[in-house]
Amino acid sequence: MAPSWGQTTRKGDKVYFHVYNWPAADTALHIAKHSDAAPFTLTNPRVLGSAQSVALTPSGDGYDITPSGGRTNPYSTVIEATISTAPAAVGAGTGLKAQFWNNTTATGAPAVTRTDSDINYAWRYSGSPAPTIQTDNFSARWTGDIQPRYSERYTFSTVSNGSVKVTINGQQVINAPHHSTTRTDTGSISLQAGQRYNIQVDYTALTGEAYAQLVWSSPNQRAQVVPAQHLYPDSSPQINVALGRPATQSSAPQNAAKAVDGNTNGVYAAGSVTHTGLDAHAWWQVDLGASTPINTIKINSRTDGYADRSSNASVFVSASDMTGRSYADLRADPAVWRYDIAGTPPPELTLPVAAQGRYVRVQLPGTNYLSLAEVSVYTSAN
Repeated sequence: MAPSWGQTTRKGDKVYFHVYNWPAADTALHIAKHSDAAPFTLTNPRVLGSAQSVALTPSGDGYDITPSGGRTNPYSTVIEATISTAPAAVGAGTGLKAQFWNNTTATGAPAVTRTDSDINYAWRYSGSPAPTIQTDNFSARWTGDIQPRYSERYTFSTVSNGSVKVTINGQQVINAPHHSTTRTDTGSISLQAGQRYNIQVDYTALTGEAYAQLVWSSPNQRAQVVPAQHLYPDSSPQINVALGRPATQSSAPQNAAKAVDGNTNGVYAAGSVTHTGLDAHAWWQVDLGASTPINTIKINSRTDGYADRSSNASVFVSASDMTGRSYADLRADPAVWRYDIAGTPPPELTLPVAAQGRYVRVQLPGTNYLSLAEVSVYTSAN
């Protein structure tokens, strides 16, 4: 439906607001986003044929545009603005692998295995997930990959009764214990557009309405049930893109390659552990060769009594070479992804990552030796 003040047209990255009913002074024209339209951003508004200023303010479901002067003709005055939309990845999925059990523990062989296009069920009205599944006291598990449309932080919501867990890229996003009434639980995670991430959804129904629904939303994604084209029933293979790549470190650079040789043995005497000098902010870095979407980093530390030589380290991912940049500078740069290890890490530490970059660095906060057995950087093969 056209706005009450006129109509809108678009050509390329320009949008034109044809205003028939010009507003009174200091009165805004509201530009609403249609519920099915792609998210957009407006900038650089101006009244064609006039030097008057135009205020542009995000408001509710769109923008308020407030011109500072009068109309340029008695019939239609045109306000031009630049419009941009977030780049959206196009999915080619078909859904998730679904398994169902006639018990509440998801143990034993599943009674039903199939591909579900989405997770959007109210089994109270259809009996159960399948004729061979009982109406009460059953469990379900959906597995595969999820592929976001935008690079940003996503909120996932489950509508359910029973219990539900959602794990994405190894990170538990939702963990809702059993509840007898239908409720909504939420959690969030940062994801990269077009990158496929492992997902697992576990659900248990005892009695009652047996709702199961998975919804996503983000700044550029309106809330919706996660659609089939962004779900894949088979998890994509993971590739270690750091293996054999050029590596450097703050001192004793000849040792740096030992952390990307594929050997995770954490005993220094075995010959596959890096070792810097006693450096201030000692660091190790690998060049992946090209900007790469990264979903997981695994760090293998020493296992011969010196695991503290990677304690409290920060892990950085950057599009540009970090050589010569200070520890403080990297921590302050919003363009550099960072993860801070708390205390002494376990022999193998797995970090969920939502970043794109070419360089990965491990760096200590103070003065110490830095030792690493292996650093593996994973991306999806698809």
